[in-house]
Amino acid sequence: MAEVGRFGNGRRRAAVITVSDEVASGNDSDRVCPVAKELLTELGLDVVRQVVSDDEAQLEGALQAAIASGAGIVMNCGGTGSGPRDRTSDVVAR
Repeated sequence: MAEVGRFGNGRRRAAVITVSDEVASGNDSDRVCPVAKELLTELGLDVVRQVVSDDEAQLEGALQAAIASGAGIVMNCGGTGSGPRDRTSDVVAR
């Protein structure tokens, strides 16, 4: 069985999750998470990237899936503004 946080090739795995209604709908581009993915990849990690809307259930599902897949690092970008749907901090805290 592979060590948690590593792929069978021994490389550490990470997940980068963009949380944004605008990016999820295609009305805006994601300028932060692609850079985070690139930097983590340059450090030798295998990185999976996902985009979800500012929806608590979608974000919770993405976080749980990343952890269940064995990601040793889970990073999220966005969803921390002052709008009523920006609940990323609350979801992550659970």
